[in-house]
Amino acid sequence: MLVSLDQVPNILMKYVDRELKPKVQNQGSLLAFGVGAAKYLLPVFIQEKLTVYTPLMKTMGLITKDDLLDIDKLEEAAKSGLETSGKLNILGYNFDEADIASIKRIASEHAYG
Repeated sequence: MLVSLDQVPNILMKYVDRELKPKVQNQGSLLAFGVGAAKYLLPVFIQEKLTVYTPLMKTMGLITKDDLLDIDKLEEAAKSGLETSGKLNILGYNFDEADIASIKRIASEHAYG
């Protein structure tokens, strides 16, 4: 499944709204505040990280020569990382396989073909 790099911020913002906010809302923590603020900060953060990591992701085969993100390969890499390290912590949140599956499901709404 391939998605345009331009869609990555939209995909991740949908994930934050649909999945992450409900999970952390009742925690009353700095993480819950951060997730609420993410609506304004996350798109810029994601775009900056994509710019920095695109060359590496192309080398890893996660981004095609046409600048499309291969969601299936990204899922494999994320799951492999979870198996190796036991956790995938991004900005203070520990992602698990259910989160990866949720992001993939949302990405399918933006996929080519």
